[in-house]
Parts: sequence; C-alpha cells; structure tokens
Amino acid sequence: MTAMLPLHSATVAVSGDATCWAKAALVTAALLVERIDGSLVRHSLTGLIDIDRTAPLPFSYVLRAAYVLEQGSNEWPGMERFIRLAAIYRLTPANGLPLVLSAQWLAAHLPSRTAFHQLPLAMAIYRLFGHLLTHHTHSLALQEIDNRHYWIGDVETFRVVPLGELPGGHRYADGYKRADPAIRSSTYVFPFFSAFLLNSLLSYWCDGEGVGHRRVLRADIGRGDCRYGRLVRTDGITEDLGIVADWGYDRGNLDWVYVGMEKRFVVVSGFRQGETIAAYLLVEFGSIHLYTTERPAANTPASLTVRFSGSMPLWRRLLRPFGLKSDVIDRGTVVGASLHSFTGSVSNRRHVPAQNPSSPSAPPDPQHTPDDGKSSYRLAGSRLCEAELSCVFANWQPCELTRLRPAIGTSLFLHAAANYTHLVIDSTAERPRQMWERMRLPIAHKRGGRAINLRHVGHRADDPNGQRIHDRQRRVGDHEQA
Repeated sequence: MTAMLPLHSATVAVSGDATCWAKAALVTAALLVERIDGSLVRHSLTGLIDIDRTAPLPFSYVLRAAYVLEQGSNEWPGMERFIRLAAIYRLTPANGLPLVLSAQWLAAHLPSRTAFHQLPLAMAIYRLFGHLLTHHTHSLALQEIDNRHYWIGDVETFRVVPLGELPGGHRYADGYKRADPAIRSSTYVFPFFSAFLLNSLLSYWCDGEGVGHRRVLRADIGRGDCRYGRLVRTDGITEDLGIVADWGYDRGNLDWVYVGMEKRFVVVSGFRQGETIAAYLLVEFGSIHLYTTERPAANTPASLTVRFSGSMPLWRRLLRPFGLKSDVIDRGTVVGASLHSFTGSVSNRRHVPAQNPSSPSAPPDPQHTPDDGKSSYRLAGSRLCEAELSCVFANWQPCELTRLRPAIGTSLFLHAAANYTHLVIDSTAERPRQMWERMRLPIAHKRGGRAINLRHVGHRADDPNGQRIHDRQRRVGDHEQA
C-alpha cells in the first residue's frame, strides 16, 4: 500500500528541494484533489472556493492549492462568511461563485510556503481570492504599500498593530490573535483583520448597483443605558443570533480610553448557506440602526413586519435578550427608502446620530405603525436634512472628511465632496502631507471626479526660510482640469 507523503514535505519538493523529489512522487494529483475537496467540505467552502479542474491538472498547481486550503482552520470560517456576504453585495465576478484559484496566480504569488506565510494567516487567506472581487470596477486585492502599510480598494491604508504595541489593559489585548491581528486604519482600531474586512464591506463596498442596501429603522437608546452597553460590548452573541465586527474610535492614540466610542456591526442574515438577503445592526454613539438588502413587500403605512418579513424576525430575536426589542422595533424612527448619491448608486449606509449619552429611548415616530397597533408620535423638526449636512461637511479637508466616512455614510460623504468649491493641498502639516503623498493616482482621480463644483485649487507649502506661503493657485474653468 502506497504511503501518503505529508503535504508540507511535498510542498518543499515543489519549491526546489531536490532531496524531497523522490518522496513527492508518491503523491499524485488525484490524491491532492481529494484532499482539496476534503478541505472545502471541512471549511464549508464548497461552492464558494474552487480550483480550475480542467484536465490535465499540473501537480505543482494542485499541491499549492491543497496546501493553502489546509491552512487556517480558525480563519477560513470567517472568510467563508465574508464571501457569502460579498456575493449578496455583488462584489463577486459576473459569472458568480465559486471563486476559482488559478494556477497562474498561485505560481506567481506563492512560489513557496515562505511566500504564503509572510503575512498573518487571515490576511494571507484573503489575499488568495481578494483579487477576484471588485467594487465599482475597482479590484479589492490586498496590496502592500511598504512593509507596514496595506490597502484594499478605496479603503484608507491600514497596518497591523502588534500585540506589544497595545497598552496594558487595552480591550483588544485580551484575545489578541497573531493569525488574525488587530488593525489600525486612520483614527480607528479593529480587534481583528477579519473585523476590519467585514467593516469595509458594510461601510464602503455595500453600494453596488441593484443591491438595494437600505437603512430601515433608527433608535436612540443612549450610551449610558446599560442595555445598550451590553449589546455593544458583550462577547455572548452566538452565531445562531449573528456575527459581530467591532471597532473603536481612539483619535489614533492607543492609550486614549474610548469608553462610549465603541462601535459594532451585528450581522443577522447573509452569512449562512442559503441566505439571499443581508441584514444587520449598526450600534454606535448610543444609537441602533437596522439595515437590510431585503426588498420591501409593501409601502407605508404597512408595518415593518409586513414590509420586511425576512429581516424583522432576525432583528427581534437578537434584540430580545437585551431588553431592547420594544424600544427599537416599536419606538424607533422609520427611515424609509434608500438614498441615492449624485453618482446614482444606492448607498444609504450610515448617519450621524444624536450623541447625548443620557438621552432616553427615542419617542415613537408618526410615520411608523408599530406592530401592536398603538399610535405613536415623534417630533423631528429640529434635525438637519442631508442637503444641509452636506454643506456643513463640505468645510472639512478631504483627509478629515475621509476619516468621517464610516460614521456619516457614503451618501452624505459623496454629497459633501460635491459641494467643494475651493481646495488647498496643504504640505505644511504632517497628517495632510502624508495623506497627499500616499494617495494613489486612481484614488486622486476618483476624488477629483466627486468634486463636480470645484473652482479653485491651491498648494500651501513652506519656503526655505520656514515661512508658510501659497506657492500656487489655479482657477478650474469649464474646460480645465485640476
């Protein structure tokens, strides 16, 4: 009976160790395909990830594929859930799933085991298929800028936060995973790369054409409410209720205590096999927001239970153990249909909520017919509309506005950028200078395209004597490009 060579030994042989070639001959391509299929089943990846099974199958190709699929028993499940959500948000290829790991890509990027393990395992696994995903024609491949900074698509650059960099007692130090490490992006810190990835999907990549991503309901609970505190901080949300992606705002300083600035996504639908709609809660600043891709089955004044029959039971089931079902579902503010940015894409993602931590639960909304049939009222005349808010945020510099994007949402972000009339490229301050220096040309072109009302562009720099000057100003006319 032929003995099966340990896969890592055969991998060494393929990478060039001549002493292992004889042993590698004991492993056939057919046996490796069996191992690949076993890994796909074990990680619940069947139908999501696959190899190119066109015969003849090169031995080195199936060996590399078998090796990477046998890695990350704790990391693949998170990627499996991410791929299911990515398919709902139409980030996958036009021909759908599975995502096929090609022989050419594996050979070019993984010539050896060492090449695969240069990144933390969760990042290395995402890198296997990230280049197969697109958002508005932009690749979502994991790209390395230098030995510390990375970027994916149009998300701000990020870096890995080593365990030793987290101060003692930091919330993310407990449970730190080197295979799925903490991430720093601008003024936000994430406990895991997988949380950063899910956050990017629900914050930046959710506005694909035809997705129908919409916010349905908002409830102001208050940061000081113990029920809200348990929902945003508990580790006890099980997968039958939903999956969690946490992050926090710390002003870019890990030593800053950001109690009350924790944020959390809880996805209740879209990550399980067979689910066709994505639904989740955004928990931040004392407020709870309900989002879904489900198409409403009826118009107002029909109840939310009738309009969103697939999402409502899942939201209720999650909120009930925290004692928040009535305050959110029955007394929250109905938001309505999704908003459209000036580019025409659906992107009502996030909204700046009221930030009074001591405020009581939100009173009922006059447009919301609660499930108990009781009348309800809400005074909202003091709130600014999106057009007014976009004028306010248009006074922020692009780097500042970009940092706000996860909080204010894509629609408001794009409208604010469209209101720019004057823009100064500031090289005198460190943060703006770094932002402009690291900005890639496609991103600069994309941001310029958003500023449809831009009329003047200036450049601020220091002269050799250290005095601040404007060394360039230019009027952007109808036939000029900035």
